[in-house]
Amino acid sequence: ELMARAILSEAARDPKRSATYAANPAAVDYLAKAASLQPGDIELQKRLVRAYVQNPGNFGKAVKVAEVVHKADPQDPDSVFILTWNAVERRDLAKAEKLFRISEAPGFQTRHVFQSLQLKAKLYAEREAMDKADEALEFASEVASSLEAEQLGILTFRERQAMQATLLDYQQRADDAAATLPRIKI
Repeated sequence: ELMARAILSEAARDPKRSATYAANPAAVDYLAKAASLQPGDIELQKRLVRAYVQNPGNFGKAVKVAEVVHKADPQDPDSVFILTWNAVERRDLAKAEKLFRISEAPGFQTRHVFQSLQLKAKLYAEREAMDKADEALEFASEVASSLEAEQLGILTFRERQAMQATLLDYQQRADDAAATLPRIKI
């Protein structure tokens, strides 16, 4: 774990490098090694899940760790997000909906709002439940329109990308729906 921190600290001192796990895969490897040596340290496991979340290429590796974290802390936002992603990828509607209910419960704090809504819309669109997919996109639009500048500033790059993609999806569906309505002459 100390090696992972050392790599990130070194990257922080170099203006040409990013001090994130996504930009420093060796730091993730060291953190994973530390977590495997201390499986009972849930805080360390949570840090590993957060490190994996920073790089979508590691989501597959994150699933086992997220399951351990979720058993210990069902409200951990990163483990809920990874498990939701996994359920959507496996097309496990029942598990995905259960996880969506957790992440949508009042008081649940997450930085994966738009990514989760994007997953929800994807899942329902694949199931051809377009009303539910549209509800997820509409909710994302409402959330985005209510964000304050400070809130937008704390969104991660990936979350801002997910917000934009989700809003574009919503706009595209709205445009498609409007185009299919009959033209009425006044």
